[in-house]
Amino acid sequence: MKAGTLVKEEPDTNSDKVIPSNKKVFTDEELSSGLMPVLKVLYDMEEGIWFRKPVDPAEENVPDYFEVIKHPMDLGTIMENLREGGKYKTPWEVIDDVHLMLNNAFTYNRKNTRIYKHASRLKDVFKARVDAPMKRLGYCCGKDYKYLPNVLYCCGYAGSHQIAYTCPIARDADYMEYVCPNTKAPYHYCVRCFNEHKTDYIPLPDENNNIVNTEKVPKSQFKKRCNNTIIDEEKIECKVCGE
Repeated sequence: MKAGTLVKEEPDTNSDKVIPSNKKVFTDEELSSGLMPVLKVLYDMEEGIWFRKPVDPAEENVPDYFEVIKHPMDLGTIMENLREGGKYKTPWEVIDDVHLMLNNAFTYNRKNTRIYKHASRLKDVFKARVDAPMKRLGYCCGKDYKYLPNVLYCCGYAGSHQIAYTCPIARDADYMEYVCPNTKAPYHYCVRCFNEHKTDYIPLPDENNNIVNTEKVPKSQFKKRCNNTIIDEEKIECKVCGE
């Protein structure tokens, strides 16, 4: 089959899923020649040193790495997959692995760490360079669109205040959460407000944010969370390239 051949697919009448009538089939050579140069730029960057091979928890003193990161990825593995062929069917699968690698770094490392900053630099360079080869491969861009995480607000109070605060809980910040078993409503408290309660219970604000004569929940029933969730946006068809 020639590179770039368009394959006609018949719709599956037993499924509600719409199957595209035209779907491009890429050869291993097309994928490698199209995207390997961008990956090599990342690999050769000073910041790329930390992403050239799989994370070794023992060597890098991160014993809990695989408890946090369930799907590890690195530049060396992606490039080897491209060289050997047979792993990727579309350019987007390559791009997804790059984003997986970067998001792993953002998830495991705090913002003020060296690895987080290196990953941010690689992401900027990748975003700036990936659109051109993706256009040559028949797409309009190589951007990865995601929903921003939900904005969380603390419903705690401190001192003698009788009205709950609504201070925002920063991205990547820890917070305490209690989910009401009856209503399933979540209550979020920033660590500061939670710790400022000197008693062993936390009053839950009512619909007007008052905390007088409201339900009180033991601190032990709150669970520690981190505001770092990334939710993939639901895919829709691009009007430009059909992806």
